[in-house]
Amino acid sequence: MSAESGLRGHLFELAGELGIVVVERAASRPRSYLHERRIVTAPIADVVSYYVALHELGHVVTDGPDTMASGPRRRREPRVVAARLLLGEARAWGWALDVALVAPDHPTQLHMLEAWTTYVLAGGGTVATAGIELVAAEHRGEYAATWDRIARNWTWEP
Repeated sequence: MSAESGLRGHLFELAGELGIVVVERAASRPRSYLHERRIVTAPIADVVSYYVALHELGHVVTDGPDTMASGPRRRREPRVVAARLLLGEARAWGWALDVALVAPDHPTQLHMLEAWTTYVLAGGGTVATAGIELVAAEHRGEYAATWDRIARNWTWEP
């Protein structure tokens, strides 16, 4: 059995235990559908795709009233939207790190940092602070702890 098939099996086992449907689609943008308890993801081919799929499962499992996916998206103040979105991202990545069978390798860590940075900058935050200034004060500890888990021991060299 290849490492990828073991990771894929773990993903499907977790999803089954949680009652979440996983749809694998080549060249698909990863998405989670909270109310349908379904995710769409690219086929699991490596550690990066495994973590991306776990992250999407994490959205279904961890999103709540204080994250973007669970609330209405229209007519919200942009900084409130950014704060909720960033908290949802932190929770989904944190959950993925908690349940993964393997630690993120260098390409996976790079993907996580790039994805998160995209949300930080889109929300009007800064990379230097990891966007913590956008997050509600009561959630900053949780947010910072997850960001630290992803960025810890980071180097630009593989």
